[in-house]
Amino acid sequence: MNLTRRGFVAVTGAAILSLAGCSSRPEEEKNIPDGMSEAAYDMGTKVYDLAGDYVSGSDGYDTTAAAVQSAIDENGPNIDAENNKPDERVLMLCTMIAMELTAGDEDEYSQGNVENLRDALGYTLETGEYSEEYSMLETE
Repeated sequence: MNLTRRGFVAVTGAAILSLAGCSSRPEEEKNIPDGMSEAAYDMGTKVYDLAGDYVSGSDGYDTTAAAVQSAIDENGPNIDAENNKPDERVLMLCTMIAMELTAGDEDEYSQGNVENLRDALGYTLETGEYSEEYSMLETE
């Protein structure tokens, strides 16, 4: 087979494009629990990450409190907590984390509370339900 210069360039270009397509990472798929809105999931994920940074010592108390409140303020209006139980649960736990950060002291006790709330939020983001420890927060 006699390959022309133009044909060689076309085949090489196609091969490069196909390899580039294979090597690009697809956007991570969100595993949003049934009934939970994307807005609640995104807010909960942001607060979860912020609380994790606080618990690990990466971010300070005041910085985390302001960032958590900002995430709630930005996303809260897009959440229907009155008619959507999973959204209500996420908003409740995010608000409790914000309250702990603003009302508590920067000490091990407060850090432990934020860590427990963060774990409960993680459970809710996975299942849409409260963890057993926080099931008493369930409203009718």
